[in-house]
Amino acid sequence: MSPLHRLKTENENVVKVVENLSAIAEENAATTEEVAASVDTQVQAIQNISQASESLADIASQLQSEVSKFNLYMFYCHFNKIC
Repeated sequence: MSPLHRLKTENENVVKVVENLSAIAEENAATTEEVAASVDTQVQAIQNISQASESLADIASQLQSEVSKFNLYMFYCHFNKIC
């Protein structure tokens, strides 16, 4: 094999490797974008859960307050024998 032919073959091999690396880089970029979108979706879901938890805590606090009023009323009624 002549040196020129060998050089041409090696050059073609290098071009193929670079093309393969380029394809891999493109696939990695696409995958990274998909992961980023998935993370954004998860962050939004966590924020929604956090807001729902805060709302539930407020409702539970209000309920506890109302139950306390009811218990106080029932104690008052029972103590004064008016219920």
